Amino acid sequence: CIQSEIYTNENYKEPQKKMEEQMAILEEKYHVSQYFSPQEKHYIEHPPIEQPQLFHSYGWRYECCAVFLWALSLLELKEPNEICEALQLGNIIWNHNFESLLEAAKLRSKEEILDLQDLTLRYDWACVDARIHDKTIDALDFGVIYERHYALNWLLNVDGISDWDNIV
Repeated sequence: CIQSEIYTNENYKEPQKKMEEQMAILEEKYHVSQYFSPQEKHYIEHPPIEQPQLFHSYGWRYECCAVFLWALSLLELKEPNEICEALQLGNIIWNHNFESLLEAAKLRSKEEILDLQDLTLRYDWACVDARIHDKTIDALDFGVIYERHYALNWLLNVDGISDWDNIV
């Protein structure tokens, strides 16, 4: 997400340098490099400057982050037709380190997480149906729903798939 933001924000004259600075901070705070999936590692090591649509795709991962912070009771999710606020997520991530985040987190109950998964699955099917019939649903942002569904499927290990790059 951060790389997408840095490379699409015209305020950074040297986006690669800014990205390296941000990654160094995240590495110090959270030791993030050991948790990146193979696709994420490739994306970070080889910014897709020639394929700017990939910045957009990875930028949507903020919605996954929102789900994870929600599951840890560190954030309330916005309505399903509103994108999350990157600044709000950033305030949580940048103002903590691994230990303080762990201390502040309180995992929501299995029931709460499963309820959100069920609702999100229903929303996702409504989005699919709307796309098939060339319609929109004002109450749902299709991108938000897709990312929430993706994150929840990973979190709950749906279909036994725990490989982040291969969630269905």
